[in-house]
Amino acid sequence: MLLLAQMGFAQSNEQMQFQNDFREAKGGQLGDLTKMFLTNDFWDDGDGSIGSIIRVKVVDMSASEAEKLSVKGSTDLALGKTKFLNQEFQWYITVGAGTNKYMEMVHPTYGTSSRLMLPELKPMTMYDVTLVNNKTTSISVSSIPDGADIFLDGNKVGKTPMEITGQRFGKHTLKLMLDGKSISKEIDVEEGHTTFGPNDFDFRATTLIDITSDPDGASIFIDDDPKPIGLAPIKGYRILLGSHTFRAINPKNMEQNDEKTIRITESTTLVDMHPVKKGNVHVTTVYGGRPVAADLVVDAGERMTGKDAYDVLLPYGKHSFMVSYGRKTKEKVINVNKQEQSQKFKLSAKNEIVWPWEREFNQRPFGFSMGYVQKQIVGKSGSMRVKGDPAFNRLDKTMGGMSVGIHFQPTLSWGLGFYSGAIFELYATKADKSDIQNVFGSVSDYKSLQNFTEYSLNVPLHLYYRIAFSENFSIAVHGGLGVDMGLYACYSENFLGTQSSSSSSSSSSSEVYDKYYGEDGCPNWLNLTWDIAGTINMGPVAVSAYLSKGFINHDKCFVVGEDNYDWKYYINKFGISVSWLFGAD
Repeated sequence: MLLLAQMGFAQSNEQMQFQNDFREAKGGQLGDLTKMFLTNDFWDDGDGSIGSIIRVKVVDMSASEAEKLSVKGSTDLALGKTKFLNQEFQWYITVGAGTNKYMEMVHPTYGTSSRLMLPELKPMTMYDVTLVNNKTTSISVSSIPDGADIFLDGNKVGKTPMEITGQRFGKHTLKLMLDGKSISKEIDVEEGHTTFGPNDFDFRATTLIDITSDPDGASIFIDDDPKPIGLAPIKGYRILLGSHTFRAINPKNMEQNDEKTIRITESTTLVDMHPVKKGNVHVTTVYGGRPVAADLVVDAGERMTGKDAYDVLLPYGKHSFMVSYGRKTKEKVINVNKQEQSQKFKLSAKNEIVWPWEREFNQRPFGFSMGYVQKQIVGKSGSMRVKGDPAFNRLDKTMGGMSVGIHFQPTLSWGLGFYSGAIFELYATKADKSDIQNVFGSVSDYKSLQNFTEYSLNVPLHLYYRIAFSENFSIAVHGGLGVDMGLYACYSENFLGTQSSSSSSSSSSSEVYDKYYGEDGCPNWLNLTWDIAGTINMGPVAVSAYLSKGFINHDKCFVVGEDNYDWKYYINKFGISVSWLFGAD
């Protein structure tokens, strides 16, 4: 009670008042002050004696305003060192030990506080007291759009826009809610800082975007804001949905800038700016009047190789280009001054000898062919060898037909490639009565079996090599595996497996006889061959001839007039065709 009796206070109209809580600080309340600042010399008062420390906690005032406070007091206050701790909102004030002293706090805006009458102060002792700022103000809260619920320090006070009166200075929690979405902020109310919103509480839909520039480091401006949002690249920038104008300025050259208006949606993730204007140069090279895959070097940089054409993106201005093909080179300086431009380099091949694979040739990788084909059974037994046709086993005969199909032969620039396709073959042959009896024995109506027809499919799997002599003339060789697949075969009275209406329906042989593949005296349905072929290409026309040697034993075959014991039978083919080629450059 004696301590309280010694304390006096100013009139209640003073804005800053010391509360009635002056007390001696206990050791546990001091914290680790020694490590922070409380060294031995801090206890020295203004008279050079060991004094006391008064710790003043400031309430309802922002840190920036509390830091403006100063101390005054009685003539014997012996004011020593003072220190303000921003995070703790506390002043540490050294005064002389003793009795009958008082202290006041002075603020340039709020004036002088109530007077704190000090009791007997003991040396090397700390005392605590609270200074309250009683001044209030009105704060203005707004949002985009209007109508958000306002919660101030947890209490609902109204809807935006709103003036909220009687608010103390210092820290507050301001929370706004609209349509289930909330935005919370810690605000610091002080002189000149009493308006909050609307940009702090913008409930419009937003998204996150990345902003890049070529080159990096451009200053990025959005809409009419004169201040840049940063230097590109910028990651995760939050922006309102809708149309925005982006501007990028190269800080190294203010004349280099880029501006574009973009409608930002939820799916927009990147805005790419190009303050340095660039143009694409399409570069091609012609050698001897033909397009070629030349090498390219731009501005003495890295060599680019292996392409028929190059697209090079370069800043506006003059650049050096050099192409080379074989032993030929050509160099130019090109002024890049638009977004798209083309440049053709012409290299002359006049009076120059080149290898065949160096000559350019119009690629025609697809073709449609028609031709003549024949095949024959070849029997081998030791040194003996016989030949016959596969239909009636006649000695020294062949079976002829026609072929039609598609093929493709893609090649590399130096000629090596692959040849394949699907060739449909139609074979037909006719026999007399004795030939038919050799196959079927004695038949009463041999005419119903005198025609043989076969459909088959050939698939070549060849390596291909072409030697070009000019742009539209070359020769080619190809060879490899041939796959023959028998699709259908029959004996009948007429060609293509048809019978005459006059044939005797009572005879079993009057029907089409289609038992062929794998039967006695007949080959298998599958035949594999080793193929070799040659082709002359003249523009879109190609003439080919090929020879196929079978290597599968057709063990049920035989040739008339031979003892077929321990013989092996193979089917060989020969053909010639004319093709029309597609896909010219």
